[in-house]
Amino acid sequence: MYTTLHLHQFRGFRRLEMSGLSVVNLLVGGNNVGKSSVLEAFEMLAWGGRFRSLQESLLRRGEVEGGELLVNSLFYGYQLRLGMHFEVRGAVGDGTRFVRCEAEQRGDLPILDPIAVTALHLLGTDQPSKWSVPLDVQGRLNLSNYPSSGVVAKVEYIDTAPVSHTRLQKMWLESQLRREDDRVVEVLRLVAPQVERVVVTDATVLLLLQGAQDPVPLGSFGEGTRRLLGLALPMARVAGGLLLVDEIDTGLHYTALKGLWKWLIEAARRLNVQVVATSHSGDCLRALARLHEEDPALAADVSVHRIDPGVEQTMPYTAEELYLAVQGDAEVRGR
Repeated sequence: MYTTLHLHQFRGFRRLEMSGLSVVNLLVGGNNVGKSSVLEAFEMLAWGGRFRSLQESLLRRGEVEGGELLVNSLFYGYQLRLGMHFEVRGAVGDGTRFVRCEAEQRGDLPILDPIAVTALHLLGTDQPSKWSVPLDVQGRLNLSNYPSSGVVAKVEYIDTAPVSHTRLQKMWLESQLRREDDRVVEVLRLVAPQVERVVVTDATVLLLLQGAQDPVPLGSFGEGTRRLLGLALPMARVAGGLLLVDEIDTGLHYTALKGLWKWLIEAARRLNVQVVATSHSGDCLRALARLHEEDPALAADVSVHRIDPGVEQTMPYTAEELYLAVQGDAEVRGR
């Protein structure tokens, strides 16, 4: 599991240091301070310098135009200039994983513009030799030139959009293979106590309810039920890896949050998954504080990291410190 994270000239960060990472980590702070960018940095490390290290976050954010990736978005200041680079590095176990991307010129092309960027050079833990990624004259990367390699990293990024049915199907199979399907039902009962069983078909997700003869489509339930399913299923797929969740409390009533944290910590321990999530919600923090009050040993595997604008080191809180801050009505979420 990662214990530290270092960002250099990545997206909106000139520099950022995180330490004290735990099994389950919550990133808090105001709007546009870079919480999602930190999740993307962890995702990059999981891909280790392969092409998907560049691709995933750009596609997710819609930083694409005419089938070309707007790679300048990955560099500090959102400008792509000759000699610029970004680096993401994290301490994990006894070693370090890293990704480094440099804006350079291709040696096989005549240089018509001495300051033009014609290639990105990519290095990483799983891409140890420098790999040149050609750009067009506008400094964009044509996605069609890079088919999928078939390599799968142990990482899942869950954003605020509903998880597609195709993705749910794949994750449901993993959950069944690891005999986690009954635990998925337990999670859904946080917002739908009558659920007895989940059935995933080629076309839809069905829920079998207590006392009902016919199953009910997942779409008949609220947003919170779908959100919990989209959080519970990836756990089995990334056993031994990373689960990254943007705005973890999306669609959930505050009364479900303590149960969500309890399940999340227990599942992360059981499956050896490191969780990094973001939230704006004071309810999310108060739910963690209540869990610490009821079960300090369980909450001991949680840390909260506050990101502040222009500050190059996050402010970490243990679950106990969070509890004391909430009890004293101190500000943790950031301005």
